[in-house]
Amino acid sequence: MNTFAESGEFYDPHFFDAGVGDKESGDATIQQFLRLVGDPPKRILDIGAGTGRISIPLLARGHHVTCVDKSPQMLARLASKLDSKIASRAQLLTGEFTELSPAGSDQEVAIAVDDVLLEFLSLDALSGFWGKLACWLAPGGIFLTSFRSRKFEAFNSKAAAPFETKAFPIAGPVDTVDGAKWIATTSWEEFCLNTRVLKTVCRYDVLDSTGHVHSAQYRVLMQRLHSTRELISLAGQFGLSCVWNSCEAHLDPENDKSIGGIYKFQLDAR
Repeated sequence: MNTFAESGEFYDPHFFDAGVGDKESGDATIQQFLRLVGDPPKRILDIGAGTGRISIPLLARGHHVTCVDKSPQMLARLASKLDSKIASRAQLLTGEFTELSPAGSDQEVAIAVDDVLLEFLSLDALSGFWGKLACWLAPGGIFLTSFRSRKFEAFNSKAAAPFETKAFPIAGPVDTVDGAKWIATTSWEEFCLNTRVLKTVCRYDVLDSTGHVHSAQYRVLMQRLHSTRELISLAGQFGLSCVWNSCEAHLDPENDKSIGGIYKFQLDAR
């Protein structure tokens, strides 16, 4: 059986938990986020929460977390992991973040891990994100977001010669509804210089213990490679200032050549 996930649809939550193919945030990155959040209890908004890779550690530390994701399958997987000790401090919201209305401007911290902001494919869409975020945050609240490091010059070759295929190590065993499986992932990318939109196509071959291909799933991910300058400029229009970056090379507000690392923004104390 083949299934195809369009842009914006996430693949099997079990794959995501197993770090199949394109999950970028390892344990070190998650620990850095936890340190930046600080001591509990805080009210935290996790945008693109997925299966709870960072929400659950935050809840375990005593924080109150609102988990937002457009995939009900991902949030269902997250909910299945919540024990009675932390479930009362979690709120799960399904939908596009920019279309959700905040109950109040009281979130002390907001988080978006792993290139979430790149899914806004135009500057107008990205601007809408910053405007909505400012409505959720309390005065003086912080926003933490991360991106894999990219230098835009490297994508010129992708525009000239698309379909370069990348293979990932086989991951597994992955606990699925059909029993333990292993996942072999390949992907290829196309890049448009005019729009700076990167199209990534991933194929996930689901293998049984004998190496037989049980099924295949595909996922198409569309991302716009925003520059640091664009991020900082648009955020500033809504009272959010970039106060720190884990890689100083990406902190220059005039930098339109690259993006990467963890960024920390703070909302003006209104």
